[in-house]
Amino acid sequence: MKTIYFENGKPVEGALPVAAWNIHGGASTPTRRYSQSAGSLMPPAGGIFETMRVYAGKIFCEKEHLARLTGSARISGLACALPKITEIQRQIRQAVKAYGKPEAVIRVTLTAGKILVMIGERKTRPELYREGIRLATTSVRRSLVHAAPPAAKSTDYMNAVLATLELPPQGVSAPAGGINKPAAWPYRRIGVDEWVFLDTDGYVTEVRTGNLFIVEKGGKKPRLKTPPLSGILDGVTRRIVIECALSKGLAVLEEPLTRHEIYNAAEVFLTNTSWEVLPVRELDGRIIGEALPGPITTQLHQLFKKRVLRECHK
Repeated sequence: MKTIYFENGKPVEGALPVAAWNIHGGASTPTRRYSQSAGSLMPPAGGIFETMRVYAGKIFCEKEHLARLTGSARISGLACALPKITEIQRQIRQAVKAYGKPEAVIRVTLTAGKILVMIGERKTRPELYREGIRLATTSVRRSLVHAAPPAAKSTDYMNAVLATLELPPQGVSAPAGGINKPAAWPYRRIGVDEWVFLDTDGYVTEVRTGNLFIVEKGGKKPRLKTPPLSGILDGVTRRIVIECALSKGLAVLEEPLTRHEIYNAAEVFLTNTSWEVLPVRELDGRIIGEALPGPITTQLHQLFKKRVLRECHK
């Protein structure tokens, strides 16, 4: 599937790194070439962004995503340069119409007085929903909330970059061409799909591009636990999953979370706009739970899809 890029509402040749778009096996290439240089699409430091999902031609939770974009602008000191929300909406919807496909992922970036919209496909490999993904704890710590607030979606994304660039375990050879090329990134930590960040006190926060939940073992009724918002991104999918869990009478605790609790959880799953609800197979080589995907993970993913059906397939 092709990817289309827009700058201030006008189509341009794409230049955002394809490796950043192709998380877990997605594919994208520009639809056509334009005379304008693509170099202007590279987001410099100081930009903010938001990722949205299109189902049946409609943007899911558009209001919530745009509200978070506005919040990121305020945190980052870019509120004065933020275009009117109605203008951002117009350009996003224009991109959806131009793309012409019922389902897509949109990334809108605001930087240097420009609105950059990238729309295309970002597919997660189907087997990951059956087999779960493998996590590893990165040595990189999540930024302090008073240093680089995780609540702001910044184009700098330095934590994620540093985690991705960690070297492979001792004795693992780098692929031909060296480890500094995007194609080599998956080899940095053999068998690892995603990285878990700890805060400076050693508590689990989130992964590079998503929130994390566990289903605790024991008790008469399953109970979910997820790190508090004080040191993580307020994920839109995270909010919906919590709402889905509460609607079914499941308790949800937003409390500090340790790796010990993850190692011993009945189930673990991740959430974000692209993945929706993605089961976790293991963390740091410890197998989690007894079945993949777990029954609660499956139930919550089904409830999430029903929410999408209600809001986008009217």
